[in-house]
Amino acid sequence: MSHSILDSCDPSKKHTVVKGTLLLEEGTRSGFLYVLAVGSVEVLRGQVVVASTAEAGAIFGEMSMLLGTAHTATVRASSDCVVYAFADAAAYLRAHPEFNFEIARLLAQRLREATSTIVDLNESVRGAGNIWAW
Repeated sequence: MSHSILDSCDPSKKHTVVKGTLLLEEGTRSGFLYVLAVGSVEVLRGQVVVASTAEAGAIFGEMSMLLGTAHTATVRASSDCVVYAFADAAAYLRAHPEFNFEIARLLAQRLREATSTIVDLNESVRGAGNIWAW
């Protein structure tokens, strides 16, 4: 993720959170969007950690905000962190279009990774002689 997203964050939105803090909770709708500045977070589905990152500029909460749905995962601080927290993410994004490019780029990266994983899994299944392969 580009540091340009951090450069465009409103300093008044900067907060420190302690290790173990839940930033987003799976199954809830918060309207919040977070940008990680310092520290690390883990992403959980149920009780399973499915991802973690310490990448400055990582964004969380965008899918729920864009789709108007509940969060699909829980995001928990795995260290003390500094984050930018946007309570009304939709309004903030309308007022700060530079975020939109970064979110589009993030979603494109995720789509590329998901597609690659699906192709790899399909090839594995096909190679095993499973008749259910695409």
